[in-house]
Amino acid sequence: MKTVSTEILLNYCLKKKKSLTPSRTLVIKTLSKHKKPISAYELRDEINKNKDVRINISQIYRVLEFWIDLGLIHKISSINKFLLCVTPDEKHTHILNYCTVCEKVYETCNERMGLNLKKSTAKLDLAFNNTRSVEIPVIKQLSQTSFTYEGGLKLPPELISLALALSLYTATFIAECVRAGVQGVSKGQKEAAASIGLTPNQVLKLVVMPQALRIIIPPTTNQYLNLTKNSSLAAAIAYPDLVLVFAGTALMQTGKAIEIVSITMLTYLSLSLSISVLMNWYNKKIAIKEK
Repeated sequence: MKTVSTEILLNYCLKKKKSLTPSRTLVIKTLSKHKKPISAYELRDEINKNKDVRINISQIYRVLEFWIDLGLIHKISSINKFLLCVTPDEKHTHILNYCTVCEKVYETCNERMGLNLKKSTAKLDLAFNNTRSVEIPVIKQLSQTSFTYEGGLKLPPELISLALALSLYTATFIAECVRAGVQGVSKGQKEAAASIGLTPNQVLKLVVMPQALRIIIPPTTNQYLNLTKNSSLAAAIAYPDLVLVFAGTALMQTGKAIEIVSITMLTYLSLSLSISVLMNWYNKKIAIKEK
């Protein structure tokens, strides 16, 4: 597919029984202007140069996944970039040869070679993509004397950013809950325990913490509930959490806004109620019972 027109895209979507939205048309038309693979962020910046159009990175990724599933776009995982498919209508294995020097991609199509590569994946460490494309791992030269491998297991930077941000943010509040609970135990309790010969560790374990937990658990429950709700902010950095999957991908594919939003609300309500029930059960279990 050398040139991409609205009619070609519309006919292709009709064959696949998919709808053609303005954002899907805009993304693939912009991508078709490039001979070299480009990243989703580069694609977003180019689209947003037009003052009349605004599209965020999460929309870009959703649209790219849509076209990848239809076979019109290839994803080069080692560099996290995307390229328009040359022959999307042919049912064969697409083999992408990526040059790390000129950054060009040469697409070759050979059914027999694709079958041989698929059979050899059990013996060789090759990444075989079930969406009819094969990416061969390469060694990238960083300088004249250093090299590094591309491919293998990777942690998404969005996941690392989300985990780090939520951990640091929530840890400060939980630390304050623990501090308030420990200081809530009267000083006389500690002095009385020390007067009967208990060590500082025994005082903390047997006297302070059983009483402090009654103060710590209720506000900590609130922080766990806040953490569950704050995880929805992952959609802001294009990480596919519940909100992005339900209110993004599912909503775009079905178009049923009320049902999708209701399912999202019920999911978060179920998580919140489960956390509340668990923490209330634990609070009752550790409660000091007077005889």
